[in-house]
Amino acid sequence: RPLTAEQPPFAVTGEGSEAELAKLAKLAELEKRGEESMASDNKKFEYLITNGGIGGQLWGVCTTTFFLNVWIASFAGPAVMVGLAVAGKMKAAGGVAAAIGAAYLPIWPRPKWLHWFMQQGGIRYFRNSSLLYEEPFQTSAGGKTNKKLLGVHPHGMFCLGWGILFARHELDQVNFCFSTALYNSPFFRLLTKCTGNPQPADKKTFLKLMQEEKPMAVIPGGFEEATVTSETKHRLYLKKRKGFVKYALQNGYTLVPSYCFGESRTYSNLQVCVIQVKLKETRKTPAVRV
Repeated sequence: RPLTAEQPPFAVTGEGSEAELAKLAKLAELEKRGEESMASDNKKFEYLITNGGIGGQLWGVCTTTFFLNVWIASFAGPAVMVGLAVAGKMKAAGGVAAAIGAAYLPIWPRPKWLHWFMQQGGIRYFRNSSLLYEEPFQTSAGGKTNKKLLGVHPHGMFCLGWGILFARHELDQVNFCFSTALYNSPFFRLLTKCTGNPQPADKKTFLKLMQEEKPMAVIPGGFEEATVTSETKHRLYLKKRKGFVKYALQNGYTLVPSYCFGESRTYSNLQVCVIQVKLKETRKTPAVRV
């Protein structure tokens, strides 16, 4: 149960044990200051996050808006370049082409300030949230716990829970496997490489990372799961997604399930009718839920 994206505001009441009341009082204080705390015992690690009022909310909105715009620009960039060229605006088209080409250069650094900004801003998009590890997810080089595969559910519309985990400092050694098309899109690729460890979610990369015994994360449901997102029901697309389990068994990896409660409520998805996901399976065309 690693992520809860939505919870009611913290309040101290007269019910519960002394330990629970003390925890609530601490959370209420954290909410005022907009800080993140970590409470742990021998088995569980829990991060309790609050956004700190209007300033935190604005920070979160700016970060999330920037992330989504980069995502959209990555796919729109080539079309914009062609459109400008057709319109005879060659200088503008050349500028867009240069920006796209620069995104694939291997020289880009990983600035700590950008990683920190995206990490802190992403969690402050929500009023408050919590992140609970049922057991330590250690990823130190050469450690015995390196061979772990984190399966994140559900996909949702924009994978905000996945994005929060991607930027977490305690998971900075984990290789997050994105859709190959998304990974290869220019600006999104650049942003993720500057803030974390993205990889394409294809068989070749999967097996290579496992042979190197590197920790990994993937959203098994993928795009198909996004098409069946509902605000009122928990829906996963897993029955025909057993490949990651097969590879984990073959390479001695531990499967670590992760669920983001509240992901399906972050964006609305009209539930008028369903174009079956089978369309993608049989005709290789995108499935859409409208």
